Amino acid sequence: MIIRNKTFTSVNCPKGLQIAYETNSIFRDAFWEFISIFMLLYVQAASPIKGDPLYTQRFFTITRGIRASKILSIFTWVFFSYWLEKGRFPLGRFRTYQFFGAIIATVAFCFRRYVTPLCGSGWTYVSVFILSYAFFQTTYAINDLGYWGSRNQLSYDESVRSRISSLALMFSGLGSYLIAGITPAISGADSEKNRRILSIVLVSCYFLSQRFYSFVRKERYVSKEREEERRKNIQSPFSPFKILKEYPQISLALFSHILLFVSSYLRTGNVSNYFYYEFGYGAFNSANHFSSALRNGAMVNFIYSICYGCGVIISNFLFPIIHSRWSKKKRILIAMPCCLSIGFFLFFYGRKAGAEISLFVAIFLYAFFNGDIFAANTLDIWNTADLYEAKTGKERSGSIASLKSGAVLVANSLQTLFFYLILATCGLRGVNDKVGQMEKENRLHPIADFEQHVNDRILNTPNRNAHLVGYRAWITIVPSILLVICGCITIFGLKADDEKYYSSLVGPRKEKQHEAIEKQLKGNK
Repeated sequence: MIIRNKTFTSVNCPKGLQIAYETNSIFRDAFWEFISIFMLLYVQAASPIKGDPLYTQRFFTITRGIRASKILSIFTWVFFSYWLEKGRFPLGRFRTYQFFGAIIATVAFCFRRYVTPLCGSGWTYVSVFILSYAFFQTTYAINDLGYWGSRNQLSYDESVRSRISSLALMFSGLGSYLIAGITPAISGADSEKNRRILSIVLVSCYFLSQRFYSFVRKERYVSKEREEERRKNIQSPFSPFKILKEYPQISLALFSHILLFVSSYLRTGNVSNYFYYEFGYGAFNSANHFSSALRNGAMVNFIYSICYGCGVIISNFLFPIIHSRWSKKKRILIAMPCCLSIGFFLFFYGRKAGAEISLFVAIFLYAFFNGDIFAANTLDIWNTADLYEAKTGKERSGSIASLKSGAVLVANSLQTLFFYLILATCGLRGVNDKVGQMEKENRLHPIADFEQHVNDRILNTPNRNAHLVGYRAWITIVPSILLVICGCITIFGLKADDEKYYSSLVGPRKEKQHEAIEKQLKGNK
């Protein structure tokens, strides 16, 4: 089959293309979430360095290499965005990136997952693993830029774009939380075999879904004059950073995005360890039914993930309806206090409440309101991109997509930093390392009373209650401060949240662009 360039000129892209764009994120994010969840677990449990006398040093070298590759990948994303804006693509620039990026990312993943283990052990394996991961991180960026960069092309109507974006985020969350929910179910004696099967299924679904989307995808028609004008505005690979200076509103939108990511992570990414410390170590199994949930850390974590995922998915699904009736400022003024109060309830009074159902309802409500804030924040970035184009006359959706992805990578680096800070300041790093070591040993030599052994020897440490108070403070007070700052930036700093200002500036320009395209097409005929 041959991929041919296909374009559209209507105000909104075809309905089928909208649906394809929205649903395409499910396998993309499931694939990425799988790698994020299982990568270090694989190194711990099944890599060639397992059982090595220098295992600890080599494992931490791998973790540092992963963090370094994420920071360096910010510049690779910017470089690829430069070619996205500067290059000539007969098949369409976003379409080309999305399709060929998926092919290269699939090859990179297969190399890291199946070829790297054959490169020996020791420091040779460590070096090849880090380099192969950096290669995958870089190549995945090509596909990611092609997908998210085309978002503003789909419609001139802001309400339609908000619906498309919110549903894309909903399917993205569905893929991510589906993988997160599967995680406990595939652990056990055959965990490595199960992960291998799951990796084959996910990489196949990812590749096939990207290939299918490439054939049905259309790009908005752009005149040759406008294409040349865009290329002239790109002077160097670092041109995306000039956007931040030309229009500081984009810097504000990206900064608030970073704050929101870190705030959400502190209340979601750290809860697994917190639940084990609070409710006890345990494994998820059929004996741990709902009535015993608060007596098992793994069960609490599982139900938390399910409730949180449902809250976010429903919030994104309802976002277009809420968006059409309430302004973003009004919604944030409602959602932010709800998130703050529910967050404190969850981690300070949730267990004392005694009613398990109230705790899980609180989780759902927190995720619902937080999901609304997140969807509005993501939409702010793209609306700010529209304002930039209206102010400067430059269309730079590819560059702004790379800056958004770079902001996420910065947030990921900060998340890792906060994770170690929490463990260190709360006196729990040593406990965490000991539990990890016992888990590693137990995978090869199961202990009949392993769970009780961990709880008795590790978790029942002196001053445990004081450590937990510090942990609760980290995952309530710090995220609350970050969320308040994010809300203040959104309400008082971002012009994209002023619907009247946005419509008056962007609306007429989009209409003129559409009319100019129609006239040129008629002239060509």
